[in-house]
Amino acid sequence: MRVVLLTNMLPPYRVEFFNELSRLCDLVVVADSLVIPTRSWEVDPSEFKFTCVIARSKSFLRELKRRDLGFKEVRELSLGTKTIPLLCQYKPDVVITCEFGLRTLQTMLYARWKRIPFVVWSEGTHLTEKKIGLLRRFMRWWVLRHAARAWADGKLNIEYLTSWGFDPARVDVGMTGVSTELFRDRVGALLAEREAIRQRLGLNGLVFIFSGVFSRRKGIHLLLDALTRAAPRLAGKASVLFVGDGELRPLIEQWKAAHPEIPVHVTGFVQQPDLFQYYAAGDVFVLPTVDDNWPLATLEALVAGLPQIFSTLNGATPDLLSAQTGVACNPFDADAFASALVGALDWGRKRLPSDVVARFCDYYSPRRQAERAFACVEKAYRRNATAA
Repeated sequence: MRVVLLTNMLPPYRVEFFNELSRLCDLVVVADSLVIPTRSWEVDPSEFKFTCVIARSKSFLRELKRRDLGFKEVRELSLGTKTIPLLCQYKPDVVITCEFGLRTLQTMLYARWKRIPFVVWSEGTHLTEKKIGLLRRFMRWWVLRHAARAWADGKLNIEYLTSWGFDPARVDVGMTGVSTELFRDRVGALLAEREAIRQRLGLNGLVFIFSGVFSRRKGIHLLLDALTRAAPRLAGKASVLFVGDGELRPLIEQWKAAHPEIPVHVTGFVQQPDLFQYYAAGDVFVLPTVDDNWPLATLEALVAGLPQIFSTLNGATPDLLSAQTGVACNPFDADAFASALVGALDWGRKRLPSDVVARFCDYYSPRRQAERAFACVEKAYRRNATAA
């Protein structure tokens, strides 16, 4: 069975999943580009076990403004100008397309023309899609009306899809993941060097770790506000490790200079192979995002064994939060956020139980994700064959 999957980019965390899926079908991944201007990932095509086609479709940058959440962000919008020609060239039995843009609209038209099933890979939630306009709402309704099935990351994605009248029985959940065993094993191997790493970074006490883009969307300003309120009780007992880079880095440096009583280390942008040492050094992961469908950093930290302070605005929180994995708070509630930071001191420097980590490692592994993906593809193909 030939499966063509269309996406805007090919980030490194998808490669192992696509490699696993290519063992189950003839997989062709069509990406507009390997990376996009707003990301600095490095991708090695020699690792691909699937056919990869770089479409280089026309695109442009647009500014997303979320005044309700207090941020704006530049995003790339692809016009999918080569979608139909490439589909005609590769002749898929089933086609999968990401999100609800012009690429997906063209995919739907091609699929109806050739009478083949198509699957929508949706990551949106009611929060992330709250401000879309009337035209985009109509496109979502129209696409979902004709889609054979849909992929969703988690519970909030399912709620969003079914709110459009899409049959929940045709939604395949858990369509996300990272190289979970790799994170667990590489971080585990570095725990013996944990104290040496912490000393090298100038960290002591309970180490809070943030990993991601230093932006208002990721809640960096809210974290610094909460840290300011909690500082008198964290002094001498905690440190903060910021892994990444971004526009709000000067704000972090200012906070660091103003609070010498709390050690702070900022790494700058880090490629995936260099992440493991920082997860080994950390104790409690914090991602105070205000707008994220299902950020993989929360999963990376979890399989690395770190308990977390989850954001209630994080689309992954309902799937990953439990009494064992951490607590949740609204990052806009500065007092509650500060209390959560102080309360984490009582957790000690204990990592998550191995059975909890093992459960998430298995479910969100590339192999399990590929099995779920192929089961979806088979259902769509068989349903289409029966209808024909």
